[in-house]
Amino acid sequence: MNKIGDIYANKFENFIFPFFWMHGESEEVLVDYMQKIHDSHIGAVCLESRPHPDFMGDRWWADLDIIIREAKRLNMKIWILDDSHFPTGYANGLVKEKYPDRLKTLLTHRVVEVFGPKDSIGVMTANIFDPTARLIAVYAKQDDKIIDLKDQIDDEIIYFNIPAGSWKVYLLYESRKVDYNPDYINMVDKESCDVLIEAVYEPHYQRYKEEFGRTIAGFFSDEPGFMNEKGVRNDSRIGKLMPLPWSRQVKEMLQLRLGKDYLLQLSSLWYDETCSPEIRHVFMDICTTLYKECFSDNLGNWCRERNVEYVGHVIEDRDSNARLGVGAGHLFRAMAGQDMAGVDVVLNQLIPGMDSGEHPTFRGTWDSEFFHYALVKMASSLGAIDPKKKGRTMAEVFGAYGWYEGVKMMKWIVDHFLIRGVSYFVPHAFSLKEFPDMDCPPHFYANGNDPQFRYFGDLMKYVNKMSTLFSGTKGKPTAAILYHAEAEWTGDFMLTQKPARVLTQQQIDFHILPNDVFTFKDSFLTVLDNYLHVNGYEYKCLILPYCECISEELAQFIIASANSHLRIICIDALPSKLFNSSNTDLLNQMSHVEVVKLDELSHYMKANQLHHIEAATSEPYLRFASFAHEDGEYLMFFNEDPLNMIQTSIKIESDKPIYKFDVLNNKITKVEYDGKSFPLVLSPYESFVYVLGEIDASIVGTEFIIGHKVKVVDSPYKVSIANAQEYPDFREAFTMEQLENLSLTKYLPKFSGTFRYETEVQLDQDINAVILDLGRVFEVADVTINGTFIGTRICPPYHFEAHNILKSGMNTICVDVTNTLDKQLRDYFSYGEEIQPSGLLDNIVIKY
Repeated sequence: MNKIGDIYANKFENFIFPFFWMHGESEEVLVDYMQKIHDSHIGAVCLESRPHPDFMGDRWWADLDIIIREAKRLNMKIWILDDSHFPTGYANGLVKEKYPDRLKTLLTHRVVEVFGPKDSIGVMTANIFDPTARLIAVYAKQDDKIIDLKDQIDDEIIYFNIPAGSWKVYLLYESRKVDYNPDYINMVDKESCDVLIEAVYEPHYQRYKEEFGRTIAGFFSDEPGFMNEKGVRNDSRIGKLMPLPWSRQVKEMLQLRLGKDYLLQLSSLWYDETCSPEIRHVFMDICTTLYKECFSDNLGNWCRERNVEYVGHVIEDRDSNARLGVGAGHLFRAMAGQDMAGVDVVLNQLIPGMDSGEHPTFRGTWDSEFFHYALVKMASSLGAIDPKKKGRTMAEVFGAYGWYEGVKMMKWIVDHFLIRGVSYFVPHAFSLKEFPDMDCPPHFYANGNDPQFRYFGDLMKYVNKMSTLFSGTKGKPTAAILYHAEAEWTGDFMLTQKPARVLTQQQIDFHILPNDVFTFKDSFLTVLDNYLHVNGYEYKCLILPYCECISEELAQFIIASANSHLRIICIDALPSKLFNSSNTDLLNQMSHVEVVKLDELSHYMKANQLHHIEAATSEPYLRFASFAHEDGEYLMFFNEDPLNMIQTSIKIESDKPIYKFDVLNNKITKVEYDGKSFPLVLSPYESFVYVLGEIDASIVGTEFIIGHKVKVVDSPYKVSIANAQEYPDFREAFTMEQLENLSLTKYLPKFSGTFRYETEVQLDQDINAVILDLGRVFEVADVTINGTFIGTRICPPYHFEAHNILKSGMNTICVDVTNTLDKQLRDYFSYGEEIQPSGLLDNIVIKY
């Protein structure tokens, strides 16, 4: 396994391109930051234009010239975020300035209720609250009875006779009155989406075409969406009384799908009627397909034709991934044109240990279950099943958490993504603005004011080593879970994260599959033989979270699976309707489908051997993933519990030897393995890769063995301090007899930087092998014993191994502990989160 040897020797590729925020800084600052990023083991940057004062102007081009020059000098790559405003879609203002006819168009409506019988009653046709509204349909409806009033559509008041009973008169309008981002492109209109290419993409190509595919790697779209309304409170689900996306193409496709009288059926988009499931599916299917074709495919194809790549992500949170508003309607279609799948976690959406309920923040709440159990797997599943993406998924991480976020939490977040199949990372962000920049901190380096920046490079090295290791491998998911989008559009449904949580907590790997893999089989290389195969991945079971309605294509696949070994599992109940077919007989041909209650799914999976490995004990916070390669297999294990150790054994049968690779600390040891199981011990925050197959013996170390003796260091500690600008020159502060939180009011409540603890310990013998256990540390620790530097730990466990360092007599121990900038600075993003203590909280323990 040459790759293991290379990574052990710190030879790795680059998988990181952090946001690079420019505000018109000097050339000196640009050069300094590019160097600092390069020195942090990072080989690319993503230029975010939002804070730049002259995007696409002379200052932008001058700055970009400098950055390209520096990137070439440092052998780095450049990505470019593709708009001047957040989110993507403003087209740098060009659509408003040059093409106002291509601005967003919306479908709106109003209702007048009348009671008959009456003759010659009138309804005003104008929408007095919207001068841009143009009436396109007007009809009266009672249950399934319709009176089309289109012959009078040009009249100021329509007069008509109404039969007996209560009727609703629906007036449908095309509108340019947009309450949210009115100057943005229309995602369901290709000519409108082309304006973004004209405004941003093409000028960069014309100026730097010789760098495309060389220094310039590609473009990045940040959170584009329909934006028919803001709707960030989890409610832009089709069926809501809201304006809807609209364009000439939408009208044409609706007429093709629903017939010439399609407008008379559109009240079902807002109101629950007999045909609502079908009409809502058709509309959402059309809009999300047009989004894919007009925007995502359009930009991706333009990039690939010019030898660069197209990446980014959409808004996924608050279930927007399958909804309108700020969402893109269908996560898998929205990113279809990208060369990598994409996802982001910002604003404290993912907090260690907080995996249930609603997590409150300064700007609302987050559904913790979604972020912990579904979000990343949605994106990485797309990266796996779409041949165009070559198994690649990108994650934007760390942004807008606040200054309290340090490398300890960042390491936890990185492992959360790595084990779920993400290998490319966009850290948020390097801001070149004068310190402190309070725009969505934390900011790395922070013009030399970030006390943890000297450790940030260690984390980035770890990311690149892990990503290099997993690059070119293939996951081994056992299960497939159906993505809930179409089910949500058409009836009662269960969110994907519900069964995803169960499988994750049982160490059962899975992919989340959209209905499109059954509709467009050739695009996804979908095959049914003994099992389900999508783009070369094999799934032994297909799990349908409860859904009232499914597609005819999925029903036909389920029926065909009766003669295979594939298990079809419906959670809680069978589907009862087809949303795109009247052939209900298909639903009667599913006798082989098994209905399993959600709370019984775990037992079912185990009882039917639907897993790759099995932990000997119940470990709900143990995460697992397998990465297969031509010479064997890598097994990654990660303890997501921020407080408690995991100690169990892993059952897996193999005829290959197993080695444990501690990538963070660059240590490889052989595992005691009898061909059936091996022991697994993980501290909080800890992750290991277990390698199945032979490894070059010269890089395999021995397990560190100590005795059972323990000595607690209870001597006084001399404490001195240095902030980021002062380090490594310390100033003496005080002496402590008993360790405690140094951010308490009586000590240094507003100090951010490094605390140096110096103490002595008397020993009556030389000690050959020792583990120094620091206990609770907040949060990065460096240890020096008797003048010899032992090592650094950026997260738990704070254990330091040492050979032949401690001697008989008096020994000096020096521990440097570096905290986070939230003590020095207060910010909105940290406001709703717990504030960590600072320094050493426990006496040092010597184990030997």
